Amino acid sequence: MTQQGCTTTEKELLAITELLKEFQTMLYSQKNTIWTDHKNLMIPTANFECQRVLRQRLTIEEFEPTIKYIKGEKT
Repeated sequence: MTQQGCTTTEKELLAITELLKEFQTMLYSQKNTIWTDHKNLMIPTANFECQRVLRQRLTIEEFEPTIKYIKGEKT
């Protein structure tokens, strides 16, 4: 998948889903916490209209994580 036409939300979700897929054998049936500085990831799945984002969110939900927001640094 090329990331040139992706939004920041899609790039963040892609990074999370690829990490979860890579380490899925260790992460299933564990209490997982995902820390992000991207506030849009806190929105419930039903509010996404892009099918790619919805698929990525559903992949993440398979791991039943707790998603927490941390404020990023200002540049």
